[in-house]
Amino acid sequence: VVLWVVFVAFLGGAALLVPHLSFMGLVWARLFAGLVNALVTAWSARKHCGVPLLATGRALARPMLGAICMYLVVDQLDQLVPTGAWQLLVGVVSGVLAYGAWALASWWLVGRPQGLESTVLEALFKRWRPPAV
Repeated sequence: VVLWVVFVAFLGGAALLVPHLSFMGLVWARLFAGLVNALVTAWSARKHCGVPLLATGRALARPMLGAICMYLVVDQLDQLVPTGAWQLLVGVVSGVLAYGAWALASWWLVGRPQGLESTVLEALFKRWRPPAV
């Protein structure tokens, strides 16, 4: 059911936005469908598994704020770089750096809980340890 709701949300968003925004209309329609997916999945988790909506909102808040910050950084830098390959390169690199910095800083600020960040950092530090002599 969730997949069908998201599919219909994407089609409706695309039908409304593509005629006005072209390719960016598809991007915004996909973003809209992703938000619908989060809401419908959260509602289903509450209904079928008893997961409170507030707990789901808390779990999604940090990555969503990071994505918004990343968008703002990339949008500002895109205006400084001429269009073309350089703009794409600057957008990708600045997006990776902005989201990565946000992820690490916010993970540190919330008390470094076990999760993706801790798993990645453990793997990196294990790999980069000097060999025992």
